[in-house]
Amino acid sequence: MSANLNVATTDIDKQDGSPMNTGRVLFCDSTTNVQLKQNNFTNSIWVLPEASSFSQKMRHYISSRHRNEINENFNLGLKTPTLGGYPYQITPLKMLEMYNALFTQNRNYHAGIAKQTTPYLPWQIDSSWSAATFNDFLCNNIFEGMRKVIVSGTATKLNALRSAFPDLFFYAKTGTINEESSGAASSRRLILTITDKDMTKPENINRSAKVYSIYFVIDNNRDFDWNLLIDITKNCIDSRTFKNYFGRL
Repeated sequence: MSANLNVATTDIDKQDGSPMNTGRVLFCDSTTNVQLKQNNFTNSIWVLPEASSFSQKMRHYISSRHRNEINENFNLGLKTPTLGGYPYQITPLKMLEMYNALFTQNRNYHAGIAKQTTPYLPWQIDSSWSAATFNDFLCNNIFEGMRKVIVSGTATKLNALRSAFPDLFFYAKTGTINEESSGAASSRRLILTITDKDMTKPENINRSAKVYSIYFVIDNNRDFDWNLLIDITKNCIDSRTFKNYFGRL
């Protein structure tokens, strides 16, 4: 995660006395930063996203009596991280970055306001894998699984997009935060990724693939308004920026 997705997993500042420095960061490119300073925008640090992290130290629970709690250590160390919960602290922007980095296999992928000029850097993979076998795994398991989420899974309502835009490819992943035990309706998350190539084919995993992702969040509601999500996605696809990026003008 640290090498390929730029998510902090260890504490950079060892002098702050906390497991990890999770303070807000000035998350923008140098050009934007200069413009903010020239306009005396001194509070810019508070309008930009917080740092995302997966602190390994936070997976160890210590009670108020400084005793190890077996149940809590199991929950924090294995159960909730496996389900995508705490101590994952991931902003919506970072979620988009990570999915696009996954689809492009570019560990140097960053979102920004100004045009990015960072070089393409392929993902680092374990020595037990070859690039070919890793791409085969991605296509046959991850990307194919995300395709099936729309075709026959938890986001079949989005099938209308495949019919409306047959020259594009759609992939999705849904998530549910179960809050019913607290008396509230569960919250839902959805990532929708659109590409110009069939990403279930290994040869299409390269820097030339066009990747566009939308992250939807709904809290304390049993389900999405799928018609609204489809309308939002169609408006994005019909936008000039999307058409320019995908070469559809």
